[in-house]
Amino acid sequence: MAERRPLGPEDPARVGRYELTQLLGEGGQGIVYLGRALDGQQVAIKVLHARRATDPAERRRFTRESAIIARLAAFCTAAVLDMGEVNGQPYLVSDYIPGLTLDELVSEFGPMRSGLDQLAVATLTALAAVHRAGIVHRDFKPSNVIMGPVGPVVIDFGIARLTDRSTTRSGLVGTPAYLAPELLGDQAAGPASDVFAWAATMVYAATGHRAFPGGTQAAVLAAILACAPDLTGVPERLTTMLAACFAKMPQDRPTTAVLLDQLTNRIPPAPPLVPVLSASEAAISPAAPEPRTMPPPAFIRQPGQLENPGMSTARSQADTAPPLSHKVPLPEVPSPTQPGPGRMTRRRALFVAGAVTLTGTASLALPRWFGSSPNVESTPPASSSPASTRPALGTLLHTLSGHRNEIFDVALGKLGGKTIAVSTDEETVRVWDLAAGTQLTKLPDPPGQDGRFSRVAIGRLGETTVVVGCDGSNGRLAVWDLAAGTLIKTSAGPGRPVRDLAVGRLDQATIAVSAVSGGTLRVWDLTADTLIKTLPGHDYQADAVALGYLGKTPIALSGSAGGRAGAGGGRDRGARLWDLKAGTELRVLAGDLPEMYDVAIGRLGDVTIGLATDIKGLVRVWDLATGTLLKQLRARTSDANTVAAGLLGDTAIAVSGDSGQNMIVWDLERGTELKKITAVDVGSVAIGRLGDLPIAVSTDRKTVQVWSLGTP
Repeated sequence: MAERRPLGPEDPARVGRYELTQLLGEGGQGIVYLGRALDGQQVAIKVLHARRATDPAERRRFTRESAIIARLAAFCTAAVLDMGEVNGQPYLVSDYIPGLTLDELVSEFGPMRSGLDQLAVATLTALAAVHRAGIVHRDFKPSNVIMGPVGPVVIDFGIARLTDRSTTRSGLVGTPAYLAPELLGDQAAGPASDVFAWAATMVYAATGHRAFPGGTQAAVLAAILACAPDLTGVPERLTTMLAACFAKMPQDRPTTAVLLDQLTNRIPPAPPLVPVLSASEAAISPAAPEPRTMPPPAFIRQPGQLENPGMSTARSQADTAPPLSHKVPLPEVPSPTQPGPGRMTRRRALFVAGAVTLTGTASLALPRWFGSSPNVESTPPASSSPASTRPALGTLLHTLSGHRNEIFDVALGKLGGKTIAVSTDEETVRVWDLAAGTQLTKLPDPPGQDGRFSRVAIGRLGETTVVVGCDGSNGRLAVWDLAAGTLIKTSAGPGRPVRDLAVGRLDQATIAVSAVSGGTLRVWDLTADTLIKTLPGHDYQADAVALGYLGKTPIALSGSAGGRAGAGGGRDRGARLWDLKAGTELRVLAGDLPEMYDVAIGRLGDVTIGLATDIKGLVRVWDLATGTLLKQLRARTSDANTVAAGLLGDTAIAVSGDSGQNMIVWDLERGTELKKITAVDVGSVAIGRLGDLPIAVSTDRKTVQVWSLGTP
């Protein structure tokens, strides 16, 4: 489905009684708009394509979908509000459910490491309700589950079928990676087919990879027919249950009722009827299925007999996982009126997990059952390998060398399945393979500019994974295609020194939020290369910025190290919270604290927290909803200059660095040190994952260092 966008000249302004405000997506059947009812309620409006509206069969199918949705309980899908016809095109109006799809969530922020059990129960409860209504969905997959504010919602019943009709026998429909084996033969779809797809969806949610990998659709289908699922990375408590759902014969799979009993610990899961691959057995060649095969059911053609010439061989989104987005601060750059420190270190942290998708309607605060917010990188509570074999917390995995000057910034992401880092000094921007510990490439300089990029970020511009670099002296931006290693565009930026930068999305625009030396936050639309908001507030300069959510409100947290007398004669040294959508200040968290060098946003249980480091070596932690100071974590030396926040299993953590050559891993709940790593001169730090191993990546003058956050 096409990406959402503003309305164009070809789009209508109204459909029936509803004013249209945005195009949400366009698929083969129709166009979906975001609209507004007369009472102001936001609604989703699906309009059948004009080219299909003249086909009686298509009109019947569209009407049938409306009838199917109307039969479902409101908690498991968007309720139907209205139906009608405009200019000969039928339309359907339903509740608008804000939230990312599960596919988008995993693609943007990685596999779910916390709240997976809750997700499994919620989605299975919704699917059970679908089956009780006498419906087979037939296309249950991550992109058809919206992670709404109160729970997951099942969408897209365009190919669903009522089980009390004879229309369940038809051609191959659904998404190949989630199709049950019987759907590749001549059997009808049934509830067991949805159970297979549900299990495949849970594997993707838990691991970020598909249960049946393959480089082509033919290879995926062959694996579904004859191979065991790849459950590498699935938590052990779910492995047996999910494996049973992948039985090749539909009658051998558990029902939704049995699965719900197992998930709520009322009955133990039955042994699986298909083998489960170990980590060492998991790799499946892109060109061929895993050689460990099972005899296919009699009703299914052998893999060599597969005939489906109409299928595309394009790789799915799961095969080309996008990078971890992340918040990107910029360096402390001396302004013409104020000299900077002698050493050009970045005194701001890389945000743990993220360039947050700041859509006012989509990526809201993650529901509590998810267990983390969009800007917090969850790390796995358990490894597919025994804990004793994992590098201990604080183990140095790699030291990446190649820069000739001091590194200002580092960012984490994904490239072709590899975990990568992008680092920059005053001359070059380099891309690293963190597993191999080697350099992949050096990004080209824009015409007329020789290096000078002091901050980097990894994000998305349309469908392209990009690196964004910023010249801290004037805010000039460059955008590179990460996969191709080519320059896409440059942007003028604010035209004055920039201290920090966060990259994300606001509504449908890719944005860069700059902390400018004049004391403002400036929000730039990178797609249109235009300034869309200016947030005034700090008296002299804004030194750090992070993006996140507070409930449903997209927010920015900014910090200042001061610099001159502000209003009332005080120095503006503190943290401020902003409503990024409205462009207004929500509150001042601290008005005159020691110089603040870095800020981050994270989660502590159900509380959205803000963190800030300062010149006295403190890491302060606030409840952003109330402005209450929750904790003060004191490093053993002064000058805490960088911080990142995240999760280590179910434990909320922060990683801070100081000028005393210490990097400290903090338990935020207890307010205690988990580990102190010494003799490292940390300029910036980020948290991520290397496979299933949680890691921290830091800069130490001219090198990038990769650290295990594994077994304490």
